[in-house]
Amino acid sequence: MTISCIMENRAVSTYVIEVLSLTIGEQSRLIAVRRSMPSGDAVSSVARGLKHIEHNPVTMRTMVNESKFCVDDHNGVLYILAKWDRPPRVLSKCIIQVGDSALHVYQVKSIVSRNDSCKAFMDIPVVSQQNSIAPEAAVPFALEDEVVSLFVVDNLDLVVEEKSQLIAAKGLTSENPAKLVARVVKQNRGGNFLPTCKFAYDPTNSTVYVKVVKESDANLMAGRSFEVAGETMSFYRILSIRVDVNWQSEVFLYSVCLTCSLIWSVNLYFLQVSHPTKEAPVIDYNLTLLFQPMLMLGITIGVELSVIFPYWLITVLIIILFVGNHRLPLIHELWLLNVLKLHNSLDLFNMTV
Repeated sequence: MTISCIMENRAVSTYVIEVLSLTIGEQSRLIAVRRSMPSGDAVSSVARGLKHIEHNPVTMRTMVNESKFCVDDHNGVLYILAKWDRPPRVLSKCIIQVGDSALHVYQVKSIVSRNDSCKAFMDIPVVSQQNSIAPEAAVPFALEDEVVSLFVVDNLDLVVEEKSQLIAAKGLTSENPAKLVARVVKQNRGGNFLPTCKFAYDPTNSTVYVKVVKESDANLMAGRSFEVAGETMSFYRILSIRVDVNWQSEVFLYSVCLTCSLIWSVNLYFLQVSHPTKEAPVIDYNLTLLFQPMLMLGITIGVELSVIFPYWLITVLIIILFVGNHRLPLIHELWLLNVLKLHNSLDLFNMTV
């Protein structure tokens, strides 16, 4: 279904304006998303819906990784700041279904600041706490092998390796923990530092992950605790991450079910088709049984590598694979030609002897 949805002079909270580094007035890269059933985490559900748009999933996945998300808790609207001007114009014509909820996408042409929203954001009380860490600790408040969801990896464009620019805020249980973390970051590092950060909330472990620009910024923020809005939170330095096993299992099961259903439907069709030249089934089932185990092994390895490797490396490997498959027949033909020449040379040599 296609609609035309444009918002002008949209009232936006100061918190959203500061996190997305917006300016009052005309906008060209801003998107607003309303959910028909606001249940669960808004950012993860909207990002999942955008990544699975059928007509261009690869481009949409890249767009999600390069965008910044922020929820306005005044009305529950999710704002997305895209990297380019084109996504707002294209997405504003779509309604995306995610589970039982429909995502209504709008292109935001211009914004204004909501009255009293600046005071409400700045009035959130923040008190620095004295950390109870061992003074002899080599790296205080450091986490290794932090388990994160696949959404966080995609949204922050992470790679499963050492994370020198990633910190985690733990201890918050409010409805919008990312807003509280942004308030702490602003008071701790200043308003100019806030737009350089990228936030992602992981509902699986109730943690807000913050990706900063420099490693020194992560060192300065890690190991500090704050009391914000009556809750105590602490910043941890993430040394390494690994993806939640449940997400990998879901992707693997999805791939297996898709492959098995495709194979079953193809077999049902060809059972009704006779061979054009001989009395035999169209499909050689002995050959099918031979390559099916390798097909399932390839799915398993592909799912694992898609999580471990960055997107650019996967693209390069796919290009090498296709070019190699295109060149393989030529290489095989040259090899046969050389083998025949060698045999002819040996025959001539034997005849002369």
